[in-house]
Amino acid sequence: MIPPSSIPFLARSNNSTRLAAECLDLLLELSLPDANRYRFDRLAAGRWAPQAHRSLYRAIWAEAARQAGARRREIGDDLTILERDGAQTIVWLHHVQLDDPVTLKVALDKSRVHGLLERAGVPVPLYREFRLESSQAALALLRTYEPPFVIKPAAGTSGGSGVTCAVHSVDDFHRATLHASRHSARLMIERTIAGDEYRFLILDGRLLDVVRRRAPQVVGDGTSSIAKLISKENSSRAAAAGELGTSFLRIDLDCVLTLDRAGLSLRRILPPGAVVQVRSTANNNAAGDNVTVSRDAVCDELVNDAVLAASAVQLRLAGVDLKTPDITRSLAQVGGAVIEVNGTPGLHYHYLVADPAQATKVAIPLLDTLLRIKRPLGHFC
Repeated sequence: MIPPSSIPFLARSNNSTRLAAECLDLLLELSLPDANRYRFDRLAAGRWAPQAHRSLYRAIWAEAARQAGARRREIGDDLTILERDGAQTIVWLHHVQLDDPVTLKVALDKSRVHGLLERAGVPVPLYREFRLESSQAALALLRTYEPPFVIKPAAGTSGGSGVTCAVHSVDDFHRATLHASRHSARLMIERTIAGDEYRFLILDGRLLDVVRRRAPQVVGDGTSSIAKLISKENSSRAAAAGELGTSFLRIDLDCVLTLDRAGLSLRRILPPGAVVQVRSTANNNAAGDNVTVSRDAVCDELVNDAVLAASAVQLRLAGVDLKTPDITRSLAQVGGAVIEVNGTPGLHYHYLVADPAQATKVAIPLLDTLLRIKRPLGHFC
């Protein structure tokens, strides 16, 4: 455990020192065999995960081109030109030609985005921005309200990097701030919102799709530690070449604290069939953890909340992440909140779902929009 007395020293240290301290902190949670296995799995994921990600987007854009009646041409480095009726666009994985770099940079500033949402009347979690060396206001928030809390970098990250949920105590807080500080000097504490997490994909003020995202889980077999079950999950994803998910299921502080709140640890052997949540965030989950939500199941007021959130950040294409206990009522009515507004949102979240036959092919209307913008043919190499 990282002692609070070491925080002033770590605040003045470089990133390498903080990483070493964090790794030592997490290694205390793992047996030596599990630690070695996790290191091997992480190295292996550096090969299979990017390839699975590229293959999935190649298939997504190929299908979208067929359905939109567009010609498709790959030009290397995961860049694809799409052409139709004298118009063309270029895509790079989930990156498309809609929002400008400045708007996307603003969207990466989570604290600034929360401020924009508040001014637009969109509910956000109770939060404070702080720094590792000056965390008094954040600690005061922790001590004033019931946990759990979330600690995250305030700017410059995506995909859950540096995020720790299930923060209940001052000790949790110091460990989580150390983890987040490797990604940004500016940090945030948020009070956790009750309910399920949803991704609303918004394009030019209209809803394309809603996906309910569950945190990743493992199932006990009676002989394997939770750390080994996570390893088996990663092996399954690697063997499936992306069909079960394109991300590596990480063991980090969020994982450790989530298990701790359930009275478990990475060394615990689960009985056969026992299902255990191993993270508090939906990042790194599997395809089976995501469910396409029918538009009819979502109230208009909640859709309006998501559209307003995208508009407040001035994003044409936005992945609006929100938490709510009830999708039949507005956020304000049930104490829900928008927790993040993502520029260049991942399209794969809408394809990698528990029932692929029900997946919304969001790249098709997106490509149709991109090809309405008249760019001269031959503009790209």
